[in-house]
Amino acid sequence: MTAADRPPEKKHSEQAAGIRPAGLFRDGMILQRGMPLPIWGKAAPSRRIVCRLGNLEAVTYSGPDGEFFLKLPPCPAGNNLELLLSDGISECRIGNVAVGEVFLLSGQSNMEFDLAQMPDTPLEKETHPLRIFRVRPQAVPGGAADVSGEWNTSESRSGFSALGYFFGVRIAELWDVPVGLIDASRGGVGIESFLPEYELRQIPFYRELIEEYEKTRFLPECNPEQNLEKCSAGQRLLHVIRDAQSALPPLPEDRKEWNLPECGDADWQEQDLPDSWTHAGHPHPGLFLYRKRVAIPGHWLGKPLTLSLGACDRADVTYFNGIRIGATGNAAELNDWNTRRLYTVPAECNTKREALIAVQAAALCSVCTFGGLTGPLESMYLACGEERIPLGGVWKIREAADTGDLPMRRMLLTGAGEPKSFHMLYDNSIRRIAPFALRAVLWYQGEANTLCGAQQYERLLKGLIRSWRRLWPGSELLFLIFQLPGFQRPHAYSPGSQWAVVREAQLRAALEETGIPPVIMTDCGDVNELHPPEKKRPGFRAAQMLDSLVRGGNLFAAPVCLSAEKNTQEAFLRFETYGESLTLGPDAPYCGIVGISESGRVYPLPAELDTPDRLRLKLPSETIVQIACGWCDNPSEVKLGSTNGLPAFPFRMVPAPAHRKEDREASR
Repeated sequence: MTAADRPPEKKHSEQAAGIRPAGLFRDGMILQRGMPLPIWGKAAPSRRIVCRLGNLEAVTYSGPDGEFFLKLPPCPAGNNLELLLSDGISECRIGNVAVGEVFLLSGQSNMEFDLAQMPDTPLEKETHPLRIFRVRPQAVPGGAADVSGEWNTSESRSGFSALGYFFGVRIAELWDVPVGLIDASRGGVGIESFLPEYELRQIPFYRELIEEYEKTRFLPECNPEQNLEKCSAGQRLLHVIRDAQSALPPLPEDRKEWNLPECGDADWQEQDLPDSWTHAGHPHPGLFLYRKRVAIPGHWLGKPLTLSLGACDRADVTYFNGIRIGATGNAAELNDWNTRRLYTVPAECNTKREALIAVQAAALCSVCTFGGLTGPLESMYLACGEERIPLGGVWKIREAADTGDLPMRRMLLTGAGEPKSFHMLYDNSIRRIAPFALRAVLWYQGEANTLCGAQQYERLLKGLIRSWRRLWPGSELLFLIFQLPGFQRPHAYSPGSQWAVVREAQLRAALEETGIPPVIMTDCGDVNELHPPEKKRPGFRAAQMLDSLVRGGNLFAAPVCLSAEKNTQEAFLRFETYGESLTLGPDAPYCGIVGISESGRVYPLPAELDTPDRLRLKLPSETIVQIACGWCDNPSEVKLGSTNGLPAFPFRMVPAPAHRKEDREASR
């Protein structure tokens, strides 16, 4: 055999590659002060591994596969250190290492929201330069072997979580230490992607779907691409949705002429627009019909008009006097949920003094919003030249079809390349970050679960907290949960609000699993923006809450309603105020608390302070069966708060019969 025919000599790949720490251990990194420091990676098999940081040293041995794990002793805060790893054959030196406070950021797009999206917001003066490791997204079935990314500073803004930045700046200032952030967030993703398979299987709502997913996700027909990087996750997701619900159902026979002026609508429901059909009592995808009659000025007749409807979530077909004038979007796709609808009304359609505007709105799936004519208010008008007629206000609405939540539930089954899939981000990110030493987790997520699974969110969030703590054994890992901000139109009370359901789930899960309430953000939202630009206040609030928790004293937190009692004339609400006093705001005695009667009527309830943590409410003559505050998508108009400046957490309660006065006095 000649040398040319001889197979190439095999070299030991592990030895050739040298010692390699895990992906988080890179130049410019930050390690957690005051805790044992796990260090892991790969080296040559069965080698003695030496790790040094400053004057600290630890030793372990690599296994037959070359993997090693060790822990350095706790280290005080510091800068400009070098981490040295050696297996006796090769060594790895990691420079510019700091020791301070490390936090894991996770959730969806509002946590991912980049400083670069806030170019006009000045950066804070940094006591210590912040450093962030943004985990590069991976959606590999079974999980990637490691995370990848680089440690960066805030100077470029790009790749730096805005909320994480303001939180980190404040912590660095309060504690005078370097701060590092590990960002494992991903936009548009439900909480189901962040949980392990075993936790999801324990929830009956998901059990059948997760079993189907595990049976099919490795089949050849579910993975046709030769290269994962060439997978079009968006296209695969679209196919999954269309397989579940390929088309809108036909209109019932009695509604096929719904768009004609002569069609009656006296028995239709009324809704004040702009708004979501969820708030009309329809928290699900489907097909909905809208009608509004408009008086046309005589000098407008026979002229072309401009019809602006604002946004429509998700697809619309629009008619003027029974004539189709425009359509936008596809009900089975995730686009156009916030696209402004602007149509021209031909002059030949504009011949009557009373016009009918009719809109068919449809959505088969969504991520964070449902649905219909969502505005904003100033974008809803009919115009002739410079003259405008506002179209906000009362419209007639009728549900034509409830298409169910199957398309959204099946989004979780997409598989390879799609981070929305069951346990995909847990497998590829969270599990690979552990057990890197951390002070706390900052969790900002929930928007994607307001439409499908809002009723399951409390169980899911509790499971996430428990399962993540198992990844960091030996420490009661702190969790700071950001409660959802306000979004869309404010209401005094919206019984169908799924955002309110998720907020309540976040509050309950946080209190029961961690003993720490969420970071309140109901006053930090935006009527029109799903991604509110206000990130400084919630970031600073989270830092102040953590600081108060660590230092002791009054916890910096919003008031939590604990109980409600009533008699025929009054009701009494008791709160956990964390050492502060309740405040009623500038509109006292009205502060946003409402009572709901047996007939469904909503009454604003005047309130007065009975004690710093107890309110006395005056009730109307009609029997009140429920008391609520901020129970809607956007509670920004609620004035009930605390002397620490925070608004109260939203709540909805069924009041119990009040105790006798002497019993009430004794219970204080």
